[in-house]
Amino acid sequence: MVDRTATRVRALSILAAGILFALQGSLVLAAEVAHYAGRSLAQTLLELSTNGLRIVFTSETVRPEMTVVSEPNSTTLRQIVDEILAPHGLRVRAGPRGALVVVRAGSAASPQVPRLVVEEAVTVTPSRVSMFGDEPGASVGFSRDQIHSLPHLGDDFFRAIPLAPGIASSDVSARFNVRGGRTDETLILLDGQEIYETYHLKDFDSALSFVAPTLLRSAELITGGFPVEFGDRIAGVLDMQTLTPDGATEGRFGVSALNLQAAGSGSLNDGTTGWLVEARRGTIDLVEKLLGNEDPRYADLHAKFEQRIDAENSVSCQLLYSDDEFLFTEAPDGELKSRDTRYRTGYFWVTHRAVVSDHVAVETSASRSVVRQDRRGRETEDTAQFELFDKRRTEIYGLRQNWSVAATRRQFIKAGFELRAFESNYDYQAEFAFDDPLAKIRDGGVAGLIDFVGAVEDDHVSVYASDRVQLASPIAVEVGLRVDRHSLADETRASPRLNVVWSPDGSSAIRVAWGRFLQSQRSYELPVEDGETEFRPIERAEHRVLGFERTFARDRFSGGIPVRVELYERRIENPRPRYENLFEVLNTFAELEPDRVRFAPESSVARGVETFVHGRIGARLGWFANYTYAKSEDEIDRRDVPRNIDQRHALNLDLDARFGSGWRLNLAWRYHSGWPTTPLSLEETTDEKGDPIFVPVLGPLNSNRLPDYHRLDLRVSREVPLGRGRLEFFVDVQNLYDRKNTAGFDIAIDDELGTLDAVPEPWAGILPSAGVNYRF
Repeated sequence: MVDRTATRVRALSILAAGILFALQGSLVLAAEVAHYAGRSLAQTLLELSTNGLRIVFTSETVRPEMTVVSEPNSTTLRQIVDEILAPHGLRVRAGPRGALVVVRAGSAASPQVPRLVVEEAVTVTPSRVSMFGDEPGASVGFSRDQIHSLPHLGDDFFRAIPLAPGIASSDVSARFNVRGGRTDETLILLDGQEIYETYHLKDFDSALSFVAPTLLRSAELITGGFPVEFGDRIAGVLDMQTLTPDGATEGRFGVSALNLQAAGSGSLNDGTTGWLVEARRGTIDLVEKLLGNEDPRYADLHAKFEQRIDAENSVSCQLLYSDDEFLFTEAPDGELKSRDTRYRTGYFWVTHRAVVSDHVAVETSASRSVVRQDRRGRETEDTAQFELFDKRRTEIYGLRQNWSVAATRRQFIKAGFELRAFESNYDYQAEFAFDDPLAKIRDGGVAGLIDFVGAVEDDHVSVYASDRVQLASPIAVEVGLRVDRHSLADETRASPRLNVVWSPDGSSAIRVAWGRFLQSQRSYELPVEDGETEFRPIERAEHRVLGFERTFARDRFSGGIPVRVELYERRIENPRPRYENLFEVLNTFAELEPDRVRFAPESSVARGVETFVHGRIGARLGWFANYTYAKSEDEIDRRDVPRNIDQRHALNLDLDARFGSGWRLNLAWRYHSGWPTTPLSLEETTDEKGDPIFVPVLGPLNSNRLPDYHRLDLRVSREVPLGRGRLEFFVDVQNLYDRKNTAGFDIAIDDELGTLDAVPEPWAGILPSAGVNYRF
C-alpha cells in the first residue's frame, strides 16, 4: 500500500485564492400596508416572514400569549420587526443563511456569526421541509416545538422525518429513503460537514442516529431540485445547523428507555467565547424488547467551541464521536452463534467565518474524518455454517470554502470549492456453506470463500457558482453550475441547475426546478462482502420539480392554512447494482443469508405527487396532513421492477393538543400501501442420482405486495417549572393499537416432500418508552 496521506495533507493545506466580490448596494425590503396592533406576535412574525424576511424564533422566546402592543411607525419590514419586539424585551440578531434570529434583548452577541451576514430575501428551492428553526413562513415544516411533541422512539428526530411527505422508513431503522431513493443517496450535513456514517446499532438496521437533536438550531430536508452547493448525492439533502451558545451557562440531564444524557452550554469573556457539549450513553431495556436478548452498547459525544475574534471574524471547532459495540454468543444443542462487532466514527472540523464587506461573507473549513468497523462472526447450525472477519478503516481529509455576495438588491451570488481526499483499507474474509434449500436462489452460490485485502484512494475536487436574480417583483431565477472531478472513477462532470419562483402575491408561490445531479461510488462503498471488487461509474440523475404553495383563510389573527402540492420526477441513467435480502429484514450479517439477491438495473425512475397541509384550531390544537402518490422503479431486463420501498400511496395524519398545567398530547397515524415482495415457488427436478427433488424458483422480482401498513403512535408530555430550571417528562407509545404489520417472511422448504411454508414475520408490536429531562 502506498501511503499518500502526508502528500494529501500538504496539498489540502494550500488554500485556493478566492475571488473577492466588492459590490455596493443594500438590501432594503418594502413593507406592505398592514395593521398589526393587538395581533398575536408569533402570527405577525409569520406574516412578515412570508413577505420576504426569514425570521427564526422559538416558542420559549416568543410565547403564545404575546401580542403586538402598538401599531409600528416604520415603513420597512426590518424596522417593523424591531418595533414590535422591543416592548417584550426582544431583539433580532443576524443568523446563518440570512436568517434573523429572535433573542432576548440581554443576550450576548453570537460568538459564531460576525455582526453582518448577507441576507437572502427570496427562497427559490422547492421540496424543502424546514425543521427545528421555528420558521413560521414555511409551508411544509416542523418547528422545534412540534418535533418535541411528535411521537418518535428514543427522542431521535431522524425517526420523526418519515412523517414528512415522500419519505419512507421501516419500524426499526432511523435511516430513511427520499422519494424512493436508496438510503445512501441522501447527503447528511452538520454545520457544513458531511457526516458519512450517522447511525448507532448498525447491526440492527441502524436503529438510532447519533445526532443529538437538543443541540440543533435548525435543519432543512430538501427532497429534490437542491442547489449547486450540495453535491455527490442524487436524492436529497439533510442540512443541519447546531445551536449558537450565548448567554448564561445552562445544563441538562436526561434519562430515557434508550439512553442517558448530559449536556451543557454557555459563554465566556463577555460573550465572545461560546461552548456546548452533549454526551450520551445507550441503555438496553427497550433495546432488548425491540431486538431480542442481544446486548448492544453505544455512546456518542458532540462538543463545539466558538471564538469571536472581532466584529468581522469568528472561528469554531467541533468534535463528533460515536462508538458502538455488540457482543453476543449462543450455543444451544451443539449449535453456535457468535457475533462480535464494533463501529467507531470521529469527525473534527474547524471553520472560519468572515464578513469581508457589507455585502460579502466567506466561510472556510478544514476537516478530518475517520470511520472504522470491525465485524467478526461465526455460525454453525443445521442449515448454515460461516465464519467471517471484516475490518475496515477510512480516513477523509477535507477543505472547503464558500462565498456569499449580495451584489445588488435583486442579485445574490454564491460560489465555492471543496477538496477531499479519501483512503480506505479493507481486510475481509468470509467462508460459508448452506444446507438450506432456499440458498439456491442466492447470488453467490450455496458455498464459497470471499477474500479481499487492499487499499483504495480517491480524490474529489468540486467547484460551484450560482446567481440568483429577482427579474421582476414576483419572479426570481437562480442559475447554477457545479463541476466535480473524481480520480477513482477518472471522470469530470458538470451539473447545471435551474430554479424559478413566481410569487404573484404574499400568499402563493409557484416553484419550478430542473437539474442534473451526480453520485460517485466512494472508496469506502465497495461491496466486497458480496464479492464485488470493481468500482462503478458515476451515477447520473435528472430532477424535474413543479410545486405550488398557497396560504388559505388568512386573517389578522391567524397565519392561515398553508398548502403545498408538488409533482416530481427523478431519472437515473446508470444506477449502481445493489444487493438485497428478499425475505428476512433484520440480519447482523446480511451478506451471509440465503435470500441474498443482486439487483442490476439499466435505469431507474421515481415520480410522484405530494400534498401537505397544516393549521391550527385556536391556541391549543394543531394538526397536519400529507398524502403522496408515487412510483419508484428500476428497469431490469426490459421490465419495470418496483424498488423494495416503493409505496404507491402514503398518508400521514397528526393531531397535537395542549392542556392545562403543561400537559400535551400528540397522535400520529401513518399509512402506506404494502411494499413489494417476490413470489417464491417450488419446481420439481432431479438430483445427481436421478432422484426427484424440489428447488425454489423466484417469480418476477417484487411483483407481489405485502399487506397495507398502518399504525398509530402516541406521545404524552408535560413540562413542570421548578425553582431553578424545569422538569420535562414524556411517555411515547409506538403502534398504540398493536397492529401486526408484515415485515418479511420466515421461509421453510422441505425439498424432498416438496413443501414450502412462508410464515409472515411482523414488525415489533406495541412499543412503549419514557424519559425525563431536567434543564437548569
